[in-house]
Amino acid sequence: MGHVRLGRIPKTRGWRDVIRLLSDPRSTASDVAAATAAAAKDYLTCNRTDAALVFSYWLLTQITFKARSDDFVAQLREIGLDVGDARGALDFLGRVARFAHAQIRSRGESFPLSEFAQLSLREVLTETIGQQCQSLFGTSLEDIRLACRRYSAPERFAGLARLYFAKFLNRTLSFFVSKESPNNMGSGEKFQDLSELSRFNAALEGYCYQSAKIVEQFAGGWYSKRNWQGGISEGDAKAFAAVAIGKLTGEIAREQKPEEPGKR
Repeated sequence: MGHVRLGRIPKTRGWRDVIRLLSDPRSTASDVAAATAAAAKDYLTCNRTDAALVFSYWLLTQITFKARSDDFVAQLREIGLDVGDARGALDFLGRVARFAHAQIRSRGESFPLSEFAQLSLREVLTETIGQQCQSLFGTSLEDIRLACRRYSAPERFAGLARLYFAKFLNRTLSFFVSKESPNNMGSGEKFQDLSELSRFNAALEGYCYQSAKIVEQFAGGWYSKRNWQGGISEGDAKAFAAVAIGKLTGEIAREQKPEEPGKR
């Protein structure tokens, strides 16, 4: 996203701090991430139960838990996802993505969060289930089921939840940072060239993943308890998302220091 100029960010006090840090060569990705999260806190809070965010997360809970059944295809069909004749892992993941897109559109898309949520879901599934299946030539539905089932263990699902919210947070923060970073590129600027910007973006991604550790700490227990009590509804996922976003923004705000960048 950082390659598209989207205009400058708002001139509120919080966003002025982001602009200042982006123009300071001494600032780190952590400095910028913390300042951006603080400035975007109201935006994230207002959208913590966004339909796309909630549905994408809920779908993760369904794909993993329903994989415990020997009749995986029938279980997914019950929620409207038909993968009965999927031809390998890529086809399976493509069907999941199309299903999610259609369902989110029916619930009312909200740009850009809808895009962030769907891309985060696709990346999470590709980096976990997809990678497990990529070495299997002509992957069968049973192979896919077993790969999904692996993440139905509470501790593994917790890692999946962390990855999803980390990617969603990273895409959200990157969206705002990308509005100003092109204005700080070139000789004598914070980003001398595209490679420096790329390294910064990678560091920002790592920072978001570390921050999302707090989601992992309670996701596994929540997943296990809700499924034991009868299953996870979209309402349950909505409540979880609200808490998760609150904890994420609170964790980053707690870590933010009032000291000048570089003085550590």
